[in-house]
Amino acid sequence: MTINSVCNPGEVKVSGIAELSIFPDSCVLGFTIHASKSTYELAESSVKKRAEYARQEIRNVHFEASFIQISEHRDVTPCDKGYEATWGFELTCRDIEKANRLSLYLKSKLSSYFDIASYVFFISEQKLTEYRFDLNVHIQSAHVLLYPYLL
Repeated sequence: MTINSVCNPGEVKVSGIAELSIFPDSCVLGFTIHASKSTYELAESSVKKRAEYARQEIRNVHFEASFIQISEHRDVTPCDKGYEATWGFELTCRDIEKANRLSLYLKSKLSSYFDIASYVFFISEQKLTEYRFDLNVHIQSAHVLLYPYLL
């Protein structure tokens, strides 16, 4: 940010880019569990067991009161090794830190069978408005604080 005094006494010009850090209100965490087996039934059974483990962890301590919505989808497709079964989860949650801990925990337990698909973050319009207002107040305060030093 650049601050310059202007020709007119007491006038201050502030220009540049302000950086603002806002913590999101909620997020959607997407992850997939997969297994490759020689037959359709084995692949489906294998991924089902791992998905049940993940579902149990979501319901346990990690995510008990934090989730808003959980959606699941599954698929089995032919591949070079036989069949590839996938079970996908999308968790909408309020506590982003718990979502992150859950994904790290599941990655440590399911290692090569687990992939994080995506994180999508949401910030409410009300929160954005409050931060914009705060930023305006700080810029106006900077004008007031700088005024005596630039005379």
